[in-house]
Amino acid sequence: MTNDTELTENPSSSEKPVFPRHGWLGLVLVAVFWTLNWTLPGLRTHWGFFPMWLGDCLTVDGLVFMRKGNSLLTRDPKAFALMFLISMPGWWLFELFNLRLQNWVYLGMEEFSNLEYFLLSSLSFSTVMPAVFGTAELAGTFLWIRNLPKGPKISPNTRNLNLFGIIGFGMLCLMLIWPRYFSPLSGSVFSACLSPGTTDPAIGRCLNQPIAETGAHWWPFGQDV
Repeated sequence: MTNDTELTENPSSSEKPVFPRHGWLGLVLVAVFWTLNWTLPGLRTHWGFFPMWLGDCLTVDGLVFMRKGNSLLTRDPKAFALMFLISMPGWWLFELFNLRLQNWVYLGMEEFSNLEYFLLSSLSFSTVMPAVFGTAELAGTFLWIRNLPKGPKISPNTRNLNLFGIIGFGMLCLMLIWPRYFSPLSGSVFSACLSPGTTDPAIGRCLNQPIAETGAHWWPFGQDV
């Protein structure tokens, strides 16, 4: 009988994988740098944010390994590292949107030169996609989540990808013209505008390969299940 605690990769195995060493390293990083970030006075996020969220990424990856017998880091370390690199320009695009939207501000920017701010921010932004997609893979190890009703399925053909690109451009215009009303669209604009580019094999591989390793996909509507 199957339940959500059984291994998804090798259900017949009698030995459940243990929590890996990189997961324990992640727990230590979270414990140390979360404490430092919330207890030290003055500027500290510029050096404490990245190791704290790197710890989160390693911890979640370790939990995925413990539940299913493999994880993105153990399956493909290069893809794991590539996701950090892709995450940097991905979040800088949201920062570009925010120049108009003004949904958030960073305190203490004046303490850094433009180059220092760019480098430190890029390092922090690198953890966004690994954290998001690692958590998505962890959620997918639970049977009750996998058994939730499926959403609409739209084939990722050229016509539909181009259509989503047009819709994304329209949402972008609405968001920039009337940010007060359409700023919630910022989360969808990014993937919609990039949809037409995924028809190019090179671009598609660059965007999809590290994400697909987690069991997710850049195009969320048209995957066979």
